[in-house]
Amino acid sequence: MSISLNRQGKVTDINNVEGFKPLCEAGMTAVFSAELPVPPDEKTHEAFKKLVIVFQPQRT
Repeated sequence: MSISLNRQGKVTDINNVEGFKPLCEAGMTAVFSAELPVPPDEKTHEAFKKLVIVFQPQRT
């Protein structure tokens, strides 16, 4: 999933790129309910304002 954060650390956009829909929906719910800290400075915000998170099964 692709996540965009504003300067206050709030999720402004989230998109499923591809994958197992129920897992993606659960991930979206988790991201929207998470309390993310405000980035301490502009450099940190720039580094984390666009994130991509990949969920995949653990291989044993």
